[in-house]
Amino acid sequence: MTVEREIFIHAFPTSLTTEVNSLLDKLDWTTTYKSTECFSINLDSEIINIPYRIYYDEPDQQKLTDTETFLLNCIFTRHYNGHVREKMLRRIVASNNYLATPFIVQLLGEYVIEILIVIKNNLTLKQLDYFIKLKNDNPKFFEITEKRVQSYWDCYYKWTIQKTDYVGFNILKDLRERTNELNAKNI
Repeated sequence: MTVEREIFIHAFPTSLTTEVNSLLDKLDWTTTYKSTECFSINLDSEIINIPYRIYYDEPDQQKLTDTETFLLNCIFTRHYNGHVREKMLRRIVASNNYLATPFIVQLLGEYVIEILIVIKNNLTLKQLDYFIKLKNDNPKFFEITEKRVQSYWDCYYKWTIQKTDYVGFNILKDLRERTNELNAKNI
């Protein structure tokens, strides 16, 4: 087993190891560059380690099962090319699958505004609830994500976009409002 293979296997829950191995066996995974370090996520009481960036050519998905395609789309949201990340995000954002949530939230903490717009335009109550669950299980990860939203706005957009109009802050605002709404129901 190569280090890269282990990176992909550990990016998903162990219940999907068979599907991940099948996906890895069906595609060419040669690359000049190795995947970068991973970030850890508590996903339903299991720690998964998602690579921050991957450097593979975008593979043909015709030979894949639906589950393998979904897994591939999730992992390719970590691609070094922002256009590929956006395309894969579009494929998973409406999946209503909690497994997609850490891949989506990680993109929230990045600088490509077009990707943030895709997240905002596809944000549903169910997705916000998934974000809240992920946040409750991974408070440090969310704290870093919120700081990245602030930093990227400050670095790239503050001269052209008011803070109140910046899509990253609007997503975080939606998340706070949904959290408050759910807390009010539980009182």
